[in-house]
Amino acid sequence: MRKNLLLLVLLVSLLSGFGQRASDYKRFLDAGRTAVLKGDYAIGKAYFDTAIHVMPYYPTIYQDRGYALMQLKQYNKAIEDFSIVLEKEPYQHEIRALRGEALYYLGRDEEALRDFEQVVKEDPTNNRALKRLETLRTTAHANAAQQTQIDNERRYEEDARFRAACEREDVIFNTVLPLLFWTAVFATW
Repeated sequence: MRKNLLLLVLLVSLLSGFGQRASDYKRFLDAGRTAVLKGDYAIGKAYFDTAIHVMPYYPTIYQDRGYALMQLKQYNKAIEDFSIVLEKEPYQHEIRALRGEALYYLGRDEEALRDFEQVVKEDPTNNRALKRLETLRTTAHANAAQQTQIDNERRYEEDARFRAACEREDVIFNTVLPLLFWTAVFATW
């Protein structure tokens, strides 16, 4: 009887420890997402790092951190995170497209081409991947004189992608948070 009671107490304490750990990672993940929506990518990355430390096998955290790293223009690290997600969930063609973008901005065109070809194979209507495939195929045939112009276009596209991401995050942040606030007010009223 004492053995069973001791075993039960041990089991309950272990299970409560796992529950706490799961809620810890969720808290850091949510804080990281909120920071990214505010445009604080470095802070968001730090929260995602902590969430990964707590829950290292959850691919969504790597996806979110990879996105934050893209905004910080740390493309090599973003590629690593997107690759981890794709190892666990190879059907995520949007993550493959993001990895292709990171490869593209690093000038690793052959690898980017393979990623975008795979994205188009899985989702033939993905306009961003189709556009990038066309650009990469054009780049492959460019001579050295055209390469400087292509590199300038690449930088311009990178800045445009960053600005568009910031605008999307502003819209989400400035819409969702007030909506959540007023929903909470009316729910408690």
